[in-house]
Amino acid sequence: MPSMSRTLRDAILNDPRTVTALARAADCDPGQVFRFVNGERTVTTATADRLCEALKLELTPKPQKRRKGN
Repeated sequence: MPSMSRTLRDAILNDPRTVTALARAADCDPGQVFRFVNGERTVTTATADRLCEALKLELTPKPQKRRKGN
């Protein structure tokens, strides 16, 4: 299962907009987003939230397997 960071990076790279256009749509610094995509830095949860909103990306919980005997 991919990490949240990997999922966000993939969504950024698969978006038809340029990284600069996406960063601006998310009200983020384009350089910061470039460095995140290149694996040179992390992003804060606030930045990740803004990027997810611009990408229409939603975090959903993974369904839990039921334990035997429950």
